[in-house]
Amino acid sequence: MLLSDYSNNYFYLQFNTRILNFHLQNTFSELSARSSKDNIGDRLLPKKYMASHYLNYQVSDKLSFGLYESVIFSRENHFEFQYLNPVILYRTVEQFLDSPDNALLGFNMKWIPKNNYQLYGQLMIDELKTSQAFSGSGWWGNKIGYQLGVKKFDLFGISNLDLQLEHNSARPYTYAHRDEDTTVRPVTSYSHYNQSLAHPYGANFRETIVKLKYHPMPKLYLQGLFLHSDYGTSLTENVGRDILANYETRVSDFGNVTGQGSSNIVKALHLNASWELLPNYFVDFTYINRNQSVEDSPSILTNYFGFGVRANVSSRRLLL
Repeated sequence: MLLSDYSNNYFYLQFNTRILNFHLQNTFSELSARSSKDNIGDRLLPKKYMASHYLNYQVSDKLSFGLYESVIFSRENHFEFQYLNPVILYRTVEQFLDSPDNALLGFNMKWIPKNNYQLYGQLMIDELKTSQAFSGSGWWGNKIGYQLGVKKFDLFGISNLDLQLEHNSARPYTYAHRDEDTTVRPVTSYSHYNQSLAHPYGANFRETIVKLKYHPMPKLYLQGLFLHSDYGTSLTENVGRDILANYETRVSDFGNVTGQGSSNIVKALHLNASWELLPNYFVDFTYINRNQSVEDSPSILTNYFGFGVRANVSSRRLLL
């Protein structure tokens, strides 16, 4: 919900600083405002930039907290050097610049309450109006996303049998931004190459994942995953799922709920078996069953069978 590896590759410069139990990570990235599909002719893709940092505090071996913030901005042919400040809250810099940039704030937590259990969660705040946060009015500007999860290791006392439960959700218009011209897509959406920098669904969704992993013998790895998601779409109105759309074209200021629009329900089952044929060389067998139910439309059923050979290449530093 904060930053994922879903979008296309991009160039970045990253610094890591560790002092006692604190870990500060600063990342400065060059992103593409559009994809090649929208860039007609032999021209460079228009650029935009992201400056972000993540501060993690390791309270103990069993508890850690993290603070994440990021700003997406566009300048003509240059980086905004004021965002090179490694520690100050970017919202302060943004207000000082009187800029149209998109600033986001996130929180992260991991906790091991007892042996073989782990709880974790994330909260992304794109925009929040405190007077409307708990009013129940459905104010469009309460743009937040969250993740809650639990892991149980050695389930039922069976060694190497692990269970993971996770729930993700993002309100309508989260990660989206604005432009004075409502006919164009804002450059400052939380995206790269027309793909989300966070969750693949974008916004206006709920998702629950159940994952089982089992390692019954040294060379055999089994994994099963079940996913249930619900998101809202519309072909004619901006109901809040498309993070590339200008949020000034929203359907309403009030009455917005997660999943609004035409309901899409996806149920997917993913089974995978891997056999380590040689050290770091695997043979994989995969089966995927996916059923998508679209409101007032026929369901879409997909079955996929896969077979592959995979090599894990270890990264090793060469000291010359």
